[in-house]
Order: sequence, then C-alpha cells, then structure tokens
Amino acid sequence: MTAPTMPLRANDHHQANDIEETERAHLATVLGQVRAAVARSWALAARTEESHREAGAQLAASRLLYSMGRDKVIPSIFGKVHPKYQTPWVGALFIGAVALVLSLVLTMADLATLVNFGALASFIMLNFAVFWYFFIKEKKRYSFGNIVKYLICPWLGILILSYVFTGFDLLTYGVGVSWFVVGLIIAAVISKGFKEVPDAFKNLDV
Repeated sequence: MTAPTMPLRANDHHQANDIEETERAHLATVLGQVRAAVARSWALAARTEESHREAGAQLAASRLLYSMGRDKVIPSIFGKVHPKYQTPWVGALFIGAVALVLSLVLTMADLATLVNFGALASFIMLNFAVFWYFFIKEKKRYSFGNIVKYLICPWLGILILSYVFTGFDLLTYGVGVSWFVVGLIIAAVISKGFKEVPDAFKNLDV
C-alpha cells in the first residue's frame, strides 16, 4: 500500500528543486536590475555634478572676458551686458561655442590637460613677473627677506612648475603654444607694439 507514495515524494522533491531554482533565478534577475538602476543613478548624478561644474566654469570664464572687454584689454564687444538679463552674453556665447567645438574633437582627458597647461604656464609667468618687477626693476634685493621673497621663492616655483610642465604630450604643447601666440598678438595690437600701457593697468597699486 505504501509503494505508490514513493514516486510522489520523488516528484515533490524535484518540484521543490525546480521552484527553488526558479526563485533563485528570479532573485538574481531582480538583483541585477537593482544594480543596473543604482549604476544608472550614480552615472546620472555624476553627469549632473559634472554639468554643474562645467556651467560654473563657463560662467566664470564669460565674466572674466566681460571684465577684460570692459577695460578694453580685449575687444570691447566682450564688455557688453544683456539689457534684460544683465549677463555678459557675448562672452557666454563665445565660451559656449569654444567648449562645444573642443568637446567634439577632444576627450575630457585632453581638455583637462589643456586646462593644466594654461594654469601652469600662468603660474610660471607670475613667478617670473614677481622676480622681474621687485628684484630687478624695483631693486628690492638688499635684505635677506627680499632675497627670499623676490629671488629664491619665485625661481623655486619656476623650477618646480617647469618640471611638471615637461609631462604634457605634443597635442597639449601645440594647442597651448598656439593659444599663447594668439594672446601675444592681441596684446601687441592693444599696446601698439608693447609701447603703451592699457588704461586698465595705468593706475594699479602694487
């Protein structure tokens, strides 16, 4: 009388295994979907934060162009303010156009390298300007403090920055030097061959 129950128990065991495997597969699918959703959320958050940084950088650059245009250090059209929104719209459009073109031909790594090139070049020139103005032109070199501030520190900064400067690739050097040459040409035109000081720099207190 008990023999027919054995296959039923075996079938029950197989059915239980099938149900367990189905539940595991379903759980794995759900976990995979959750992980994918979390990954998409993180990617969206990162992209949103990156977009905010980029927008902030573009706004800062447009305002820098505005101040330079207002002081006629660069063409005065950049010093225009929108009559309704009171924003430097010419500079904002220019920076947006440049950013769009660069994003189409360069990667984020290339853009970051170009930014670093400009920053390092500016710091090198700043250190040299401190040395030239105070130590050479103003002759502030007759005390130990002046020697440290206007000779040792600037040249130490120049040496360190120059060493870091050697780590860029050829593309960065090409674009950076080209941009620097454009700036020199604009400066030469505005200052009439570097013979006149722009009005914005005449009354600076150093």
